[in-house]
Amino acid sequence: MKWLLVAMLLATLQGCALTVSNSRALQPIDDFVQLASDARVWVEPGYEAYGERVSAALPAAIAKVEAAHYLPFLRPPRVYVCGSEDCFNRCVYTPGCPPRSFRTID
Repeated sequence: MKWLLVAMLLATLQGCALTVSNSRALQPIDDFVQLASDARVWVEPGYEAYGERVSAALPAAIAKVEAAHYLPFLRPPRVYVCGSEDCFNRCVYTPGCPPRSFRTID
């Protein structure tokens, strides 16, 4: 009975993996280019300097996520960096937020 309850609970939980239900999750990301200095970071063309800033912040961000989950990433995460509001609004699904929710790293 316990395993049936666990199976039912897992079947009804919705998480990040289900973002493909929104059309923004299906947008092609072929336009992003890999940052020369960090293979984990892919940037919107023309915003490589912004990608460098994200790359510098990435080790601390990864450490926080791994600490919160008590597990390391199995593979290095791939991070996509939008430098423009148009790119952000096209590629990022933000339910309940107005379309103009683009922010930059200061």
